[in-house]
Amino acid sequence: MRTEDFKLIKLKHDRIDDLVDLENCSMKTDTTFPLTKDELTRLYEEGYVSYGFENEDSVLISKVGFSKIEDKNYELDVCVHPDYRGGGMGHEIIKQSIDKFLSENPGSDIFLTVHPDNPALRLYERLGFEAIKDDEDYKINQTKNGPRITMDYKKTNK
Repeated sequence: MRTEDFKLIKLKHDRIDDLVDLENCSMKTDTTFPLTKDELTRLYEEGYVSYGFENEDSVLISKVGFSKIEDKNYELDVCVHPDYRGGGMGHEIIKQSIDKFLSENPGSDIFLTVHPDNPALRLYERLGFEAIKDDEDYKINQTKNGPRITMDYKKTNK
């Protein structure tokens, strides 16, 4: 299937087991950390919003989530099944999810954090995220999950 053949769906708490399965199969690297069932349950209780793409067998193959940090300030997380990477799936789900999220939550600010070695860093920049920098270099924050770059969404269609 081509990425344009996938329809964006809003995911609800009842898909939490599918979300955990997707997280576990796609986040097994030293730069990413899968969300657990307990973490996802807590996030949904705190206002987590997520969207996904399913394959023709209704298996969840990608998702974008928005964690509410404070009023109108959300952290984006993304997850794409390894079998569907490299064909534009990440670009398409992030783009569609942000558009849908901002239409439902106008005026919201979106940011993400990413490991400096994550190959998706350039994708995020192409989608309108800008890294917070020290002079010309990325500002790297040390977190419990290792070094992270914070990127703010800067598209003007907010």
